[in-house]
Amino acid sequence: MSPLPSKRPLVGRRAALVVAALTALSSGPLAGCATARVDFTASPPLGAAHPEDARAGRFRPPYATAYREVRERWTRRAMIIRDWDTALDARITLASREMRAAYVRMLAGMRKLPDTTRAELAARQEADASAGVELWVPMETSRWEWNDLASSRTVWTITLGDDEGREVESTARAQLEAKAPELDQLFSGVGPFTLAWKVRFPDKFADGTPVLRPGLRRLTARFSGPLGQTMVTWESQ
Repeated sequence: MSPLPSKRPLVGRRAALVVAALTALSSGPLAGCATARVDFTASPPLGAAHPEDARAGRFRPPYATAYREVRERWTRRAMIIRDWDTALDARITLASREMRAAYVRMLAGMRKLPDTTRAELAARQEADASAGVELWVPMETSRWEWNDLASSRTVWTITLGDDEGREVESTARAQLEAKAPELDQLFSGVGPFTLAWKVRFPDKFADGTPVLRPGLRRLTARFSGPLGQTMVTWESQ
């Protein structure tokens, strides 16, 4: 196994991240642009067949177009700048059932999965959806040790909160298992220093109220720690 890069800031990498941060701060969602509203109750079948995908050519296959539309609807960008270092630059995707259905379709299309394997993939996504609420978080930082959401040394506390003041902290975090070329297709803004994480929360708040439910107006994910804090929000249609 090749050694990890130095934990000290890499000059070229740091400069690139700072430029990207300043660009994002001056345009896009962080500058106050409108973001798409979502349907928290949308529940398409996770393993639905799409015959048109099998006939698709290499140029803009329908599964990829559909996936990107859904991904952009459910993805928000979060950023923290600390002393000209990028403490956090993340695209945070709420893994709703609509998002999971698009993910199954996209992965099945990219890999040309047979029906049985596609059904197994859908079953795994169904199990993950039943186990709790998840965020998918491709992320870059100026220092390697900051880009750690899973170990006991992580500097980040991650919570989900609703529009009625309820809040719950993440209960499980792990690195997403995907090859680099697939990460580039599945998530926007992926670069050579990107690590992708899966962050899980309970499906209910402490009082028993479901996190994702009919009538939910707003859901907020907050990243907090000694390097700063930021939050992203999904609002109901």
